[in-house]
Amino acid sequence: MATDDDVAAGLINWVNSLNVTEPFFTVDDLAAGDVLWKLLQLVDHISFPGNLPEDPSRFDHSSPQSWVQKWTNLKHVYDALSIFLIETCEHSLPIFEDEAGRRVNPDLKAIAQNSSLPDMIILLKLCVVAATSGPERIRFLEPMQDLPESVQRVLMTTLQDAAKAHGEHSEGGGRGTDDDQGEYTEDESYEEDREETVTKQRPLSMGAPTSDLAFEERLAKVIADSQRIAHEKRELQRHIDDINARHETLQERYDRSQDELTEANDRLSAVLSGRVGSTKESTDAQKEAVIASLEARVAEYETDIEGLRKSNEVLKIKAERTQKLQDDYDEIKIERDNLARKANTAEKYRQKLEATQDMERENGTLKQKITDLQAQVRQSDTRAVGEGSLAREVDEYRRLLPAIEQERHEVNEMKKRLEFDYHILQTRYNENEEQLRRARQEVEDLQGRLDEYDDGDERPSRRTTEGEGETLKDEDDTEEDSEAKDLEEPSEADFAAAEARLTEALVKQNTTTTTDGETMENDDGISEDELRAIMSAMRAQMHAGTTQERESGMKMQKKLVVMLEKARTKNVALVQHTKKQSELIQDLQSRPPVPAKDEKEPRESKSENEMEQQLEEQDVLIDNLKREIRLISSAWYEQNQRLATLGSGSGGGAVALMRLKGGQALEEPNSFLGRQRKMVERVMVGANVRTTRG
Repeated sequence: MATDDDVAAGLINWVNSLNVTEPFFTVDDLAAGDVLWKLLQLVDHISFPGNLPEDPSRFDHSSPQSWVQKWTNLKHVYDALSIFLIETCEHSLPIFEDEAGRRVNPDLKAIAQNSSLPDMIILLKLCVVAATSGPERIRFLEPMQDLPESVQRVLMTTLQDAAKAHGEHSEGGGRGTDDDQGEYTEDESYEEDREETVTKQRPLSMGAPTSDLAFEERLAKVIADSQRIAHEKRELQRHIDDINARHETLQERYDRSQDELTEANDRLSAVLSGRVGSTKESTDAQKEAVIASLEARVAEYETDIEGLRKSNEVLKIKAERTQKLQDDYDEIKIERDNLARKANTAEKYRQKLEATQDMERENGTLKQKITDLQAQVRQSDTRAVGEGSLAREVDEYRRLLPAIEQERHEVNEMKKRLEFDYHILQTRYNENEEQLRRARQEVEDLQGRLDEYDDGDERPSRRTTEGEGETLKDEDDTEEDSEAKDLEEPSEADFAAAEARLTEALVKQNTTTTTDGETMENDDGISEDELRAIMSAMRAQMHAGTTQERESGMKMQKKLVVMLEKARTKNVALVQHTKKQSELIQDLQSRPPVPAKDEKEPRESKSENEMEQQLEEQDVLIDNLKREIRLISSAWYEQNQRLATLGSGSGGGAVALMRLKGGQALEEPNSFLGRQRKMVERVMVGANVRTTRG
């Protein structure tokens, strides 16, 4: 006996031979239900429409509750498969036996949770029965001959078990009908079939999405009605067969009774006519008894015949009702097919709507990314502009760096020279101090000598000597202070005053470039950092005080003047453009609006509408012609206007026109304008002549 693994392998090979999906080799791949659903749709796409309630591609296999989604799909598959087997294949469930020999249905929960092998084998066998018993069974039976022997053996065993179960159910159903014929009514059978169908359909309605509940309930009602109609049809057919059999029996008895009655009547006629000479009273009594019994039987038969006729009429009425119910069933079935197709269409639209919503979400994400990228681009542009300004500032600093280095070098050289001069002056000062000290010493010595000679003259001479010494000392101090002042650097107040004057000049220049009190931004102007750099450079040049630095300062001032002039020119052009735009806007606003056409009231008849339309067209044409006459000032159009004016008058005007143009009719003008005028005159003259004759 084949094991469950061998049977499962054979069934999996059969499913793979149908090329429903990618090849698989384990039962776990069938637990989601998508492969089984595709297989059933291949068997009959009308009986298995739409998609599964849960999309297997969205299963979270890491979640412990993922088996619930699988269970929902398996219930949907099993419910649809059960309806197909009962309604289309006329099988009764359960079909296959378990290991204990009991016929059971597959445990879908065990399949979803643990991929139960015996239950999955039963479910696959039911799919085999549906494929080989459906409307396209030939398409599945022929390829089975090309499968390996082990697979064919498994399939043959499955089909034999299904046929055996079908036969047993048929025999059990027949015995039950014969035994309970007296107690089993149509209403009870209808209620039982309906309860059984609703019980089978309830898991499908509970497991399916909310949007399919109405369709599932209607399908359950249709199936219950079809089962009830089939049961009534079988009962009526059985009654008709019984009545036909009784009718044949009674017809035979009636014919035999008619023959006996005819024979008895013949005998009675013969007796009454006297052809029989002598009869016995016993024979007559016997014959009368026979005749009476026959008459009673005839009456009984006639009563039975009348009852049979009534039964026949009732059966005809029931047959008509059955036919009507059959027609209703066919209509309901057609409606069910239409609903199935509509459900498929709705499912496709739902899928498209979901795809559209996914695309919209992706578009929103892409728009957000685009916004972020644009913000990044703007930030990068801002950084690039800042880097450009910084690069320009760095370039300015780099260009100023050699000059500053040169200035620093010159300052250092000047410092060295000043230090050298300071040392020289210090040496001279020390020497002068020494000389002064020696001179004072000599003066003191001389003064001491004078004191020895003359005490009276000593004090004045001493005061004179001290006054001379103080005078010399004051002169030395004055000379040292002047030299220190000459060596001192210019004060910071001078530099601040110079910066204030330059800033005031720049502000005045910027003020002159604005109009009507509005300040315009100029990208080519001098920034605050650049102005500070220029001021620092000018301050360094002022500190240096050399010829090269003064020339550099003049260049920087020229650059300031040029850039300020550019800014002023650009601002003036911008102001002029703004004035032109303002004048254009005021001109457009001052123009009168185009008057809207009044809506015409509807006319009462077609003729009035047509006449009104023609009048409107003529009015439009007249307006266009008037506008053309006003705009075009050529002589040819003026001549046309004059001719039209003459033509609208009386017949005398036409005669005068002919008399006026009669002398020129023979002359053919040479110019194109003259020929055009001549042609118009001829047309207008002919029209006036026809008008006059009319």
